[in-house]
Amino acid sequence: FTSLSYYDNKKQGLEEIAIQDNVEVEIYPNYNWFQIDYRLLSYIDAINNLYSVRLKGYDDNWTEYSNQRFSRYYSIPPGKYILEVKAKDSRGVESKNIISIPIDVHVVWYKSWLAYLIYFALLASLIYYIFNLIIKRKLSQAETDRVVELDSFKNKFYANITHELKTPLTVIQGMAQRIQSNPDEWAVEGAETIKRNSDSLNKLVNEILE
Repeated sequence: FTSLSYYDNKKQGLEEIAIQDNVEVEIYPNYNWFQIDYRLLSYIDAINNLYSVRLKGYDDNWTEYSNQRFSRYYSIPPGKYILEVKAKDSRGVESKNIISIPIDVHVVWYKSWLAYLIYFALLASLIYYIFNLIIKRKLSQAETDRVVELDSFKNKFYANITHELKTPLTVIQGMAQRIQSNPDEWAVEGAETIKRNSDSLNKLVNEILE
């Protein structure tokens, strides 16, 4: 393997670097395509050497033999691959060894496991926030309902108490006026009526205080 060529989308240009032996080729997301060049170490009629390649992990089938001395790839999914090359010299003698080089196609950052972990954390935080918001709103509504219910109870209670107090007071007031206008006729009966209604008021007050 001699060199790696690629089109860099960031730099908007073609780049070429030498390939070192036993070093993994790294392909980054900003590479529009990449190409790996190779040569058979036979200098006898080298132009007629033939090559067959395969990218294990992507396409495990060998290509037909040809005199093309490079392999170019577009849109290879992220992952680990091995580029293998076998060759025939101009006499048709197949090389005994298959040369290979590991290739690591990196995932774009927003599709990496770390990015997905961040997405999950953000989603979990959002769900937690929404859940707490719903709980707070329900508690607030429950408190509002409780206050409304309490106010309604107090209004009914005061209305009932007012009615219960007003009845004997009205009787006492009426009887007092009768006694005042004609004490001889209403003194005895009026006193009994006032006492009876006074007892009712006293009983009602004691029930309220309990």
